[in-house]
Amino acid sequence: MSSNQVLELRQVLADKEQRHFLKDVEITGLTESNGENLTQVVNVLSNKLGVQLDPRDVDDVRRVGARGGGGGGSGGSGGAGAGAMERPRPVVLTFTRRAPRDQLLRAAKVRRGLTTDMLELAGNSRRVYVNEHLTRENRVLFSKARALGAELKFKYVWTSNGNIFMRRSETSSVLRVTSEATLEKLGKELPQKNEPFPFQNNTN
Repeated sequence: MSSNQVLELRQVLADKEQRHFLKDVEITGLTESNGENLTQVVNVLSNKLGVQLDPRDVDDVRRVGARGGGGGGSGGSGGAGAGAMERPRPVVLTFTRRAPRDQLLRAAKVRRGLTTDMLELAGNSRRVYVNEHLTRENRVLFSKARALGAELKFKYVWTSNGNIFMRRSETSSVLRVTSEATLEKLGKELPQKNEPFPFQNNTN
């Protein structure tokens, strides 16, 4: 099997894994505490975003990942209440269907600036973000795409249905980032202003 075939197979498997998350959203920044009621927190969050969630549309809500260190140390949540965690784990909200999931993501993009204070959560105020739930591989790739995009002054770096896209301006063509090789090529072949990318994808 050639190296290109290996890369293609890896991409197929990665896309298949990402499809398992197409009914999920990932919420980061939510204060974590013992005995928390995530369903209630999510309902308050969705109301702040102007979305009324039907309980029948929610399949599951849960923390994911390893639990971070608690109190003590600088920047701690002194006054956050017993059991509050310094580094809250992400919350994954799984819907029974795509429509309400997409509605919540759209609302989060429009109404930016959500904080834990607005959700009446204890502890130091922090930003709360609502995004697509990405696989670990895509999460790393998205982080690198955002970093490179900032360095190269791209105006837009985003995800849609688990895919990662970059766009220099409103009038530029859209580039889909499928691997780190795409970013490496972008870094080496940075075009002059208003010139098209030699490897761009015209995806909207």
